[in-house]
Amino acid sequence: MCWFCSDLKVKVVGEQIHAHKFVLAARSDVWSLSNLASTNELDLSDCKPEVAMAMLRWTYTDELELSEDDAFLIDLMKLANRFQLQLLRERQAEELHAEFFDCIVDGVSFAKCITMPHM
Repeated sequence: MCWFCSDLKVKVVGEQIHAHKFVLAARSDVWSLSNLASTNELDLSDCKPEVAMAMLRWTYTDELELSEDDAFLIDLMKLANRFQLQLLRERQAEELHAEFFDCIVDGVSFAKCITMPHM
């Protein structure tokens, strides 16, 4: 990401990532320019670094690299819920459906964990 034209720093465990408010605002109302106007930092230090980076990568590129680790998938879905990233949730659900079509998942506990209203 272009550090000299960034207007936001994203704090991820152990480092700060340069970001752009208008890119984040394009993805979620939670990150609207009016909501981000008074801040220079988005603190994601409470997230696992690989999950935060996956979300940021998707925010900028629309590319989603999913880990087969269940905890990663659930944490990414929680982060998508936190920032109301509906397109990321839908994309992740599509990827999971395609990848795990034959697997049986306890849908009730999974839905409770990620609070998806349509499950």
